Amino acid sequence: MLSQFVLALGLLFAIEGLLVAVAPKYLEKLIKILLSTSSEKRRLIGLITLAFGTFLIWVAKTIN
Repeated sequence: MLSQFVLALGLLFAIEGLLVAVAPKYLEKLIKILLSTSSEKRRLIGLITLAFGTFLIWVAKTIN
């Protein structure tokens, strides 16, 4: 279980690092958009992202 957590964390950092390395200007635009939205909308985006990530984890566990 711990190794799966470390793997997931590593994938998260790799994907975020890839975004910063490949498209830093896009990331700056995304941050500006996020800062211009209300905290309630950002919270909703976070909850939707959390739900989608949890769904993907469930799908991955079900496939195996």
